Amino acid sequence: MKGPFVSVIIPTYNRADTVARTIQSVLDQTYQPMEVIVVDDGSTDQTLEVLEQFDSRIQVIRQPNGGPSAARNNGVAHSKGAIIAFLDSDDTWRKDKLEHQVRMMEAGGESVPCCICNAEIVFENSVESTSFKNAQVDCGLREGYWLNPSLLIATRFLLFNQVVAIRRAAFLAVGGFNEKMRLLEDHDLAFKLSLVGPWAFLSEPMVEKSNDSDGLGVRAMKEPLIHALAWERVLHSFLDAPQARDGELGAIVRRNLGNIAIELRGKRLMLKGGVASNTLGGLLLFYLRITGGIRRRLPSWPKVDAVACLSTT
Repeated sequence: MKGPFVSVIIPTYNRADTVARTIQSVLDQTYQPMEVIVVDDGSTDQTLEVLEQFDSRIQVIRQPNGGPSAARNNGVAHSKGAIIAFLDSDDTWRKDKLEHQVRMMEAGGESVPCCICNAEIVFENSVESTSFKNAQVDCGLREGYWLNPSLLIATRFLLFNQVVAIRRAAFLAVGGFNEKMRLLEDHDLAFKLSLVGPWAFLSEPMVEKSNDSDGLGVRAMKEPLIHALAWERVLHSFLDAPQARDGELGAIVRRNLGNIAIELRGKRLMLKGGVASNTLGGLLLFYLRITGGIRRRLPSWPKVDAVACLSTT
């Protein structure tokens, strides 16, 4: 398949044991033309020695440790592709991922800023679930276009970095990754892109996401407050967008901010300790689980609005 030039950005930090497998899955892609840029974010293990085996097949950029957002933005700055794709250095792609994503973006036209695909979530060499199933975005179509991506991103956590291909123009227009964020920076970028236009999607898993490694996201899930505080920060960034201040989307974002305030209160009480604090904190978190479950079952809960093809007239 011939088409637009694609740049693949792989940020890595101390992944000597996994990065070679990740890179090979990109080099094995059926799609061309393509370049592979690996940004080493200040690794202190044998990562650089591992990268040497790929010689001129990849471009290696070294930088002081600045976090994944800075590494990805740096990779984009050194790239030349009209379409940009990202892959974490402990995950892998199916060999035809880029081919299908470029096809869908080309068919949808310039109004489509990106294409996402499903991913298998792997833990201890066993498929645990898929990213679409976890986010509840299965819609019965094998492929197509989401017409309401902003409502979906505002109400779900969707695996993003490993599964997305983005038009360079759209990535730059929304400002790329927020380098002040080291957690949920992908959700922040996803929301900004969701306001640009409909998203192409592929329901078939084309990524293998490993949950075995001790990455930032895995560590954050073990800390009661870190993930909640990151989500609060993302929600406030949502409200910076004029499109998110009014209507259904604005109401959802403001409700989420109210819920995260309750969640933070509950978790802080439980961290404080003591019978009274633990009891009250537990009741607040229980309230959120119950009301959240009810809300997801209501007819007003945003469902996937998808079509098999977009009109080009």
